[in-house]
Amino acid sequence: MFEGQPQNELDALMKSDPEFRQLYHRHRELDKQVLDAELGVLPLDDTTLARMKRKS
Repeated sequence: MFEGQPQNELDALMKSDPEFRQLYHRHRELDKQVLDAELGVLPLDDTTLARMKRKS
C-alpha cells in the first residue's frame, strides 16, 4: 500500500500524525502475517487469511 510513497513523506506523516503512525504499523504487521501465512510459516485457515488480507 505504501510502497510507492517517497520515504520522506512517510517519515513526515509518521512524525506529525500519531493516528497515521499507528495505522501504518498495524498495516505493516498485517502484511507480515499475511506473507507468513501464505508461506506456511503461520498456520491459518483460509477464512482468517482472507479477513487479514481485507484489513491490510
